[in-house]
Amino acid sequence: MKIRLIGTPAECTALTDALFTLPDLFIGSVSEPYPSHRHPAHVRVYIDAYPCRDIDRGGRP
Repeated sequence: MKIRLIGTPAECTALTDALFTLPDLFIGSVSEPYPSHRHPAHVRVYIDAYPCRDIDRGGRP
């Protein structure tokens, strides 16, 4: 699944770090921050994540 975060760089970093601690979620990739189109102080970060149960069944990655 693709997760899009929009917020300040600090908010996006904090949430990305928190997602890495979830035992049932595999983080496949995290994009570099992109400027937000709506708010100059915000960035966009894209995360590819997979539930671990899907991986155990032969799913991605």
